[in-house]
Amino acid sequence: MAKIKSLFSTGLVASALLVLGNQAYAATVVLENFENGANGWTNSSRTGVSAIASGGHDNGAYIRTVNDLATNSSAFGSALIQFRCADGCSDNDFQGDWLGQGVVALNFWFRHDAAVTLQPYIRTPRLPGNSPAASAIIDTAVAPNEWTRLVLEIDPNNPEFSSFGGGNYEDIFSAVSRLQPGVIFGVGESYSEANVTFDIDDVSLTTVPIPAAVWLFGSGLGLLGWMRRKA
Repeated sequence: MAKIKSLFSTGLVASALLVLGNQAYAATVVLENFENGANGWTNSSRTGVSAIASGGHDNGAYIRTVNDLATNSSAFGSALIQFRCADGCSDNDFQGDWLGQGVVALNFWFRHDAAVTLQPYIRTPRLPGNSPAASAIIDTAVAPNEWTRLVLEIDPNNPEFSSFGGGNYEDIFSAVSRLQPGVIFGVGESYSEANVTFDIDDVSLTTVPIPAAVWLFGSGLGLLGWMRRKA
């Protein structure tokens, strides 16, 4: 797991403040790449997952679980959690105040070997427990056997959020307790398949540098160039 706690202190300012014209690109503030193992991630049953050293979306490490798919009769559709990052997972880097950190997106790579295309789903409960929770159905469908990059915009107006479980956006995302990625089937949809493999890689939270920081970064580069010319 790699967490970027201070881009300025680690000399990674350039990667955090990439600018093209007036557009500031997202900066990664938390990244779990599984290069050091599963790091506390489990499956939906809270038991271990397999940490695999190579073959991820970038040929690096990732984690895997194998589960049966079986829809149910829930009035909200069949939300089938496949991975779980809770207490102690990833050094608790995904817990806490996402809004205070300026998080604008949750990103991850996802793969499965089901016989059908699957709709990704993610649940993010509020500290200290498992409820209330934000439920989101990510628009990007995942075809079998293809690493697919998924991005959930953390915004109260994002229509991918299907519910807040009796809570509200601000309360949940100011105190996130865990991540629960999976797949979902619609209300009344029936499907079953045994021994489906699920893989996840490079889970991250990203922010956007503030315009002032971008301006200062550009000004700093200009000053360095001027100083070199003076020298």
